Amino acid sequence: MLGLKLIIVVLDNGGFGCIDRLQRATGGEAFNNLLADCGSPQAIDFRAHAASLGAITEQAVGIAELEAAS
Repeated sequence: MLGLKLIIVVLDNGGFGCIDRLQRATGGEAFNNLLADCGSPQAIDFRAHAASLGAITEQAVGIAELEAAS
């Protein structure tokens, strides 16, 4: 609306990875926090979701690609 460039970075950790690590680090069993553990057979295409909302999307793997994309 203001004509300003907005950069949004989406990081995919396969679910709630930070909660999973916290559960494991405190001696508990992991419980249904990662998509792979829930039987999800496919990865989520976040680029396609963003593009379907009208965003211009790019994929960057690593810091160098992220800097080049912005």
